Amino acid sequence: MYELLESLPHSRRSTRRSVDVPCDVVCTDSEEPMPLTATDLSAYGMWIPTSFPLRPGQRVVLSFRPPRWPRRRELTVFAEVARVVKSERRAQASQAGGMGLAFSDLGREDRVALQHCLRAVSAPSPGRAPRPPAT
Repeated sequence: MYELLESLPHSRRSTRRSVDVPCDVVCTDSEEPMPLTATDLSAYGMWIPTSFPLRPGQRVVLSFRPPRWPRRRELTVFAEVARVVKSERRAQASQAGGMGLAFSDLGREDRVALQHCLRAVSAPSPGRAPRPPAT
């Protein structure tokens, strides 16, 4: 049986891990999946570096196979674009441009399984610089 979800102080609900996870992102603007790569993953969402992020609030469907995922099928979830950093703001944000996606329908069983898989990933991702001011 998997352990209960870990809780963290502050605003983080789960530890983020540095990953290199190919994923397909499908949005309402396109019928074809966009092949992208997540570089930061937690049980609640992911960061995808891209020069062409989607709009905040936009809903997408994600399909990906987390590291050490024990199931045969890919994990497919609905997500919402929660944060966007434009490439031209890279110097201000101290990170590459991209988008943060928050999982919106990941069931508890899959969330616990995902968190369990991520615990086996050796190092947490480095802390991020403070968020840039909203514009």
